[in-house]
Amino acid sequence: MLLKAVGCGFGSYKLDIPNCARLFLGGPSIDESSDTVAVIKTLIDDMQPMAYEPLFESLYGKGAREVFITGCIMKKSRPGSELTVICSPADADLMLDVVFRETTTTGARVEQVKRKTLERKIISIDTEYGQVQVKLAALPGGGVKIIPEYESVKKASRDSGRAFHELYEEIKIIAKNNINDNIF
Repeated sequence: MLLKAVGCGFGSYKLDIPNCARLFLGGPSIDESSDTVAVIKTLIDDMQPMAYEPLFESLYGKGAREVFITGCIMKKSRPGSELTVICSPADADLMLDVVFRETTTTGARVEQVKRKTLERKIISIDTEYGQVQVKLAALPGGGVKIIPEYESVKKASRDSGRAFHELYEEIKIIAKNNINDNIF
């Protein structure tokens, strides 16, 4: 809840305890430009690390929006991993099927959460390294965030022999010089 106002009042009726009421006025903390996603989490401490790459490929192939692993310490002080999958609520059962089939886990937590995203679009820009895709995101209050797309920069880096990090920064500058802030 986004708190908008707080009111406090004292009643006139005599009691042995304080006669006070507090009222909170608020509304949703997320505006209408948000959406809902399903967040699936499970803890794993007995799976071969090499099994994570095919798991990630399967989850992304089925439509997961984000997949990541967070290191943790589990019961009996064993190192483990927390697998998190973010997907559309409609795909949660499909993602759970993949998680149960391709991991050693026997249970998972699923919740729906609100998510706020910036308006964005992907464009291709011409560079001396060929066409490179760049994600543009509209910033609140104006302006544009520029994020070169990883796979596109990786290919340009491999094809040109330039270091990835140098090329990534150069492509950001090229994109900034070739788009206007009113693109949205």
